[in-house]
This record gives sequence, C-alpha cells and structure tokens, in this order.
Amino acid sequence: MKLPSFAAPTLADLRDWWHRHPHPDVRRLILEVQRQRLELLETRTLFDEGFRQVERDAPALATNGMPLSRVRVRLAIEIRRAGVIDDSPKPKPPQVVDFQRMAAHGKPATD
Repeated sequence: MKLPSFAAPTLADLRDWWHRHPHPDVRRLILEVQRQRLELLETRTLFDEGFRQVERDAPALATNGMPLSRVRVRLAIEIRRAGVIDDSPKPKPPQVVDFQRMAAHGKPATD
C-alpha cells in the first residue's frame, strides 16, 4: 500500500491526542504508534551491533550500496523522521566508591 506524504506526529502530538481523545480505539492507535517507534529504536540498536560485527568480519558486505548499508540508512531516516521517540528519564549510573579515600577519611567518598 502506498501512503500519501504526511508529517509524522511528534511525541508531543501523541500525548496531546491521548489527553484530548479518550476513545479506546484512538488510544490503542496512539499506543501502537509509540510501541512501533520504541521497537524501531531497539531494532536499530541490535542492527548496529550486528553491523559492527559484519564490518569487522566481512567488510565487503558493509560497504555503501550493499543491502545491509541500505537497511542501516533506512532505519536512521525513519528514526529521524519520528523525532524524539523516548524522553523518559534515563537511570543514573551507579556511584563509584573510592575505597582508598574512604579508608583515609573514614567515610565513603563518591565521584
């Protein structure tokens, strides 16, 4: 099916529609759009990991114009088209405890 050209709804648009349109079918469509976008990010992460392995082990398969490179470009285009996909807060990394400084001062020292 060929779709007409249209501007992709932003994350803000989806949130606005969620609040303005409580109908379950509308909300289900909004959830589906957002789910597919999150899956797209995960797919890109997995693909990039595999692509790096191909670049290392079979670089000819990763050259421009080859199917793997074309898929990589398509993923990037679709992600860029969607804009911000996930703006949830990222977890803070665990603090690093410097045990030598702690021993010298008698309390934990974190960086």
